[in-house]
Amino acid sequence: MMAPRGRGAALLAVGAAAVVGVVAGCATSAGPSGRASGAASAPGAEPAGAPKAGSVFQTLLARESTGLGPRPLAFPDGSLAGEVEAVAPPDVKREAANWAIAVPIGAEAPISCFVFDKAIDAASTLVRFIRLAKERAKGITVQAVAPTDVGVIGETAYVMAALTYTVPSPKGLLGGQVKLMVRPDADVPLLCFHDEVGYASTFKRVTVGLARSVKARRPSPPAQFVEIQVSHLGDVPIGFERRTINTDAHGIKYDQTISCQLLPRSALDMAGTDRVETERSDATGRLIQLDSVEVEGEEIESQFHLARQGVGREYTLKGKQSGKDVTARFKSREKDGLPSSLLVASRLRASLLGGKPAEVRVEEYHPGLAPQPFEVVYRSKDGGAAVTMMLGQLEATGRLDDRGMVEQVSMPIGAVVMRQERAFVRGTP
Repeated sequence: MMAPRGRGAALLAVGAAAVVGVVAGCATSAGPSGRASGAASAPGAEPAGAPKAGSVFQTLLARESTGLGPRPLAFPDGSLAGEVEAVAPPDVKREAANWAIAVPIGAEAPISCFVFDKAIDAASTLVRFIRLAKERAKGITVQAVAPTDVGVIGETAYVMAALTYTVPSPKGLLGGQVKLMVRPDADVPLLCFHDEVGYASTFKRVTVGLARSVKARRPSPPAQFVEIQVSHLGDVPIGFERRTINTDAHGIKYDQTISCQLLPRSALDMAGTDRVETERSDATGRLIQLDSVEVEGEEIESQFHLARQGVGREYTLKGKQSGKDVTARFKSREKDGLPSSLLVASRLRASLLGGKPAEVRVEEYHPGLAPQPFEVVYRSKDGGAAVTMMLGQLEATGRLDDRGMVEQVSMPIGAVVMRQERAFVRGTP
């Protein structure tokens, strides 16, 4: 029989500073910190060893806080300002490279949040947190770990996950739960966690409210165009893509996509991948340069640099894939060079949204799929927004917006469907 733990002392022993201290560079930067409690698992599954419905543990899972109200946050250096829901004044402390915020919610343990000085990667932050919890919290057994939510706050995405665990004690097997939230914002990179059984809705409301409220005194200039798409594998929220586009004084487009993906390997583990892809194109829409970095867990899986030679159709590729050097030299099929993502979108708008069946074939470069460019085929059966896409051997269905940009896409993976759809958009590309 497993007894509930009010507070996740086993993971608390890891120490927040120990985990937060390793938050440092990955695809954009990265890292986390630790604590644990409560029970969340992959949808439809109950953690192994967890008591059945109606038990004290299940009752504690349903706990939520009451009596919370807005409380100001005091950052002594004035770099940030905001407020958070709490039952008492939150504690704000400066640590090595972050602000640590303890938010009392009327439970035994406060919600702990960290605002970092440098950018973080969402997936690697969560993966590192879980790894350190397993390594440093003595005696715990992880019963379930899974992503639980993905969404948008302002112009930045966030992801949430939960870890359920057990630990032996003189009173029998104790159960606990950790709830986690990461928001890789450029100005206020945020990690929050709560180590106590229950309070799931309270945790989401408090952390989302904190992320929405806290602002930098000197915010980064807004992008010309922002788009956020969220991803699901079946019913499981697994990540997001955030795309920004800016144009410089010479008409050069800077098109960057930052993505996070959390894929459950089993009920006890999940794989995390962060990717940053930056495309630079000229005023005619031809690809000049593309840089891509992919981090799996805490290791750089691939890093590529594609560059056009002069103003023609010749490109060079340099990089690494799984630790091995990769070099290539090729010529695009089109004499003016590879089309940029925006040029492809303009072709799809012109050819597929005309009210008649149509097909567009275009040579594209996708470093996550192949080291060389390949032909992508887009088809519209009726000249409407619904399209099918063939990316080599991969087939997907999607929907175009009125610019010809893909705003929704679905692809079968085994017995389930992975789908990605736009959750936020602002500006003009």
